[in-house]
Amino acid sequence: IATSSGLVKLDCLSFKYRIYTVKDGLPENTVYSVLPGSEASLWLSTNRGISKFDTMRNVFKNYTTDDGLQSNEFNTNAYLLRTNGEIWFGGIHGLNVFYPSSVKEDTVTPPVQIAAMNVNDERYYGTDISNNATVSLPYERRTVSFNFTGIDYIHPASVQMQYRLRGIDNAWITTNNPGFARYANLPAGDYLFEIRAGNKTGTWSKSITTLALNIATPYYQSWWFITLAALITCSLLYGWYYYRIQQIKKLQMVRNGIARDLHDDIGSSLTSIRIMSDMAKDSMDKSPSGPGELINKIGNESQHVMDAIRDIVWTINPENDMLDSLVVRMQEYAAQVLETKQVDYTFDAGNNLDSVKLPMQKRRDLYLLFKEAVNNMAKYACCSHAEIKLYRHANKLVLIIKDNGKGFNENEIKKGNGLKNMRQRALQLRAVFSIKSEKQKGTVISLEMPVT
Repeated sequence: IATSSGLVKLDCLSFKYRIYTVKDGLPENTVYSVLPGSEASLWLSTNRGISKFDTMRNVFKNYTTDDGLQSNEFNTNAYLLRTNGEIWFGGIHGLNVFYPSSVKEDTVTPPVQIAAMNVNDERYYGTDISNNATVSLPYERRTVSFNFTGIDYIHPASVQMQYRLRGIDNAWITTNNPGFARYANLPAGDYLFEIRAGNKTGTWSKSITTLALNIATPYYQSWWFITLAALITCSLLYGWYYYRIQQIKKLQMVRNGIARDLHDDIGSSLTSIRIMSDMAKDSMDKSPSGPGELINKIGNESQHVMDAIRDIVWTINPENDMLDSLVVRMQEYAAQVLETKQVDYTFDAGNNLDSVKLPMQKRRDLYLLFKEAVNNMAKYACCSHAEIKLYRHANKLVLIIKDNGKGFNENEIKKGNGLKNMRQRALQLRAVFSIKSEKQKGTVISLEMPVT
């Protein structure tokens, strides 16, 4: 039924109806006439041309002056269906007469051409961009756009365009003619830009214009770079893990050293104090004046324990890592020991020691070696003069302890822990250690250890 509000489809049995309007494809809602055509179709005259309605698919196909109509506007009651099937529609400029069976679908689709390509919003003048071409771009030039057109000299305004970029678009994107498409910051990879055109009847071209596009992979996304980065990361993690293990081992060595010192030195001294205390107690029971010598020994051993504890506390204090702190402590110890024995001595410390920093273990070993050497000199050398030198030469720290005492022959002296301890500490310092001594000519002890 033709109405001014659209085409009405009425079911005569149920009296249910449906209204078709421009939303359903009608060219205009005012319908002047409806005539039957062939193949389950209806022909309608409107204010915007003639429309063919497919009653099976509920699809409209519209015709205008571009298709040869005398006008797009038709008149009320100006229609005729002849017995031979010929249809007449009257418009404001005349008649349109046709056989429905003679109106064929337009299956010819416009050819498509890529008119221009922009890269990073600048015109691309590189390789050919015609159909089936391939364009390769570096990763830093990965924003591309295309200008394209469908060529139709008869109905240029009715041409529709569709495009998609395989790898980005999941479906065709419809646009006007001429068309424009832009893709910003494409990831690295291979793409295929496709375009097709459709004619006014909605027939899309089966032949698709394509352009292959390759965006190069940046080096930091390549497999070799990722593999190298993974190896470096694993190496760093392993290095950090190894460093932590070494630090734990060093800490354990310090703990073991402190425990060893406490056990060997302080433990033996405390044991001696306990034994002498028991002896002094027994002696006092026999004679009140007897234990004087034992009490003096107890005092000496107690002082020794106090000195050993002070050495341990000083060694583990990180504020004493710089070599100048060690020099001050060595000078104090030399003065305490040698002046008591009335030994004239000189202590010469170089001026370039302020920048030297020693780890705790090396500082401890160097100080204990120095103490052992000075203590042996004071107890056994019977000297009147001594020289102590500590200086830096290139990347080495040099310690020289020299006296004018009676000297000794190392092969003739009793094997004790003094020389053995000094050699062992020099080995831990990775130092070159030597002792030169002749009878009645004194002794020279020298040590050279690497420093940074």
